[in-house]
Amino acid sequence: MSKALSNTQQRISALLRVIAIVVILLGVVFAADIYQTVLIPQLVPIFYFMAALMIFTGVIVLIARFD
Repeated sequence: MSKALSNTQQRISALLRVIAIVVILLGVVFAADIYQTVLIPQLVPIFYFMAALMIFTGVIVLIARFD
């Protein structure tokens, strides 16, 4: 039983890491897209904050340890 639980935990951990990498890549693409797009100047910091938050969340999930 312990072996099956360990295997399940490994799969969940791997899935979370893949999702974290996808979120980081989306954040980087989002920030690059904002940089190249003409927006209302008041909205730019909000979109940059959203991109930074996505990148930060992805990094935290990558370095987190799930036991």
